[in-house]
Amino acid sequence: MAATQRHDDQTYLSPISRHERFWVDMQPFLLHKGYQLRPRYDPNWIPPWRQVEPGQPFLDQMQFEDSLASSGVMLDAVRIHDGRNVVMKKVQTSGDELPIALFLSSPELRSDPKNCAVPILDVILIPGDDDHALLVMPHLLLFDELPFRRLGEFCEMVLQLLDGLEFFHKQNIAHRDACWFNIMMDHSKMVPKGSHFCKPKSHDGLKDGLEWKSRWSVRPVQYYFVDFGISVRCASKDTKVLGLMAQDKSIPELSDSIPYSPFPVDIYELGNVLRECIEEYDDLSIFSGLAAHMTAHNPKQRPSAWEAVHLCKQLVEGIGESGLMTRRVWKRSFSFSFSEKLKIASGIYNPMR
Repeated sequence: MAATQRHDDQTYLSPISRHERFWVDMQPFLLHKGYQLRPRYDPNWIPPWRQVEPGQPFLDQMQFEDSLASSGVMLDAVRIHDGRNVVMKKVQTSGDELPIALFLSSPELRSDPKNCAVPILDVILIPGDDDHALLVMPHLLLFDELPFRRLGEFCEMVLQLLDGLEFFHKQNIAHRDACWFNIMMDHSKMVPKGSHFCKPKSHDGLKDGLEWKSRWSVRPVQYYFVDFGISVRCASKDTKVLGLMAQDKSIPELSDSIPYSPFPVDIYELGNVLRECIEEYDDLSIFSGLAAHMTAHNPKQRPSAWEAVHLCKQLVEGIGESGLMTRRVWKRSFSFSFSEKLKIASGIYNPMR
C-alpha cells in the first residue's frame, strides 16, 4: 500500500514533486555508493508534520527541514566516509559538460592553482540509464550570498576568476556562461557551521541568518566557475560557434546564424559581473576601466584573458602599494549608521548585507 501511495498523485500524502521522484528512486543506490540524501528522499519517508494522533490537525510543515524541496537536476547529499557536504548534478552523457568537467578535474590540471573549475569529486553512472550520469561536487555558496567588506576581498576574487578564464582559454575551453549565477565560493572557512543547500542564508534551512566571518579574516577564499553545460572545447583559438544561450542576454555577438568566437564572450560576461558589483558597492570604481574594456561592444576591442589578467594585476599592485587593500566597501542599497559601521569593523556586529 505504501509503495502505491508514493507513486499515485491522487493518494500520495507528501509534497514530493514528479521531478524529485528520481532522487527517491536513486536513494538506496546512492546510499550503497556512500552518499546519504536528506530524509525527504528515503523511499519510506513519511512527512513528519503528518505524524500526529488521529483526529489532530497536521503540524505546520514549514517548521521541518523535510519540507524543503530541490529541483530534479541537482540535490545535496553527505559523503558518508568523511561527512563532507556535496552536491549532485544530473548531466547528459552525450554532451560536452561531462568530458569538459572531467578534463578540468584531471590530476594534472587540478594541481594548477589557476584552475577555477569546480572540482568533480565523483561520477556516478545511473543504473539502466546510459544517457545520464551524476556529477558529485563540493557544496559551494554563490559568491555574493555574503557581502564584500574590504576592497582587497574583491581584488582577490577578480584576479582568481580572470586567472581561471586564462587557464580555460589555454586549454582551448570557452565557458560561454561565465556569469553571475555560475560563480561560486568555498565558504567553509567563512561559515564554519555550513549553509543549507535549499536556503543558503540559513544553517539548518529553518532559521534565517548565518554566523559568518569576513573573507578578509579567513583569506584566501577560493572561487569557482560552475556549470559547463554550454561550454565548448575548441580545436583552436580560431574556432567559431553559434548559439544564443547564456544568462547574460546583453552580449552583442550572440547569434544563431553568424558564427562568432566564444572566447571574447567569456571576457564580456565576467566584465559585466564586475560592472554589476561596481554598481552595487561604494568604492569599487577603481575597477570601472577594466570592466568597461572587458565589455566593449566590439569583441576585437576586448582584452584577451591574458591581457585582462595583466591589467588586473597592475590594478591590484597599485591598490596594495597605496595601502588600500583594507579599505571598507559598503553596499549602496543599505545604509549603516556610524555606530553600526564601528561595530562591524570591530567584529561585534556582522549583518548579511
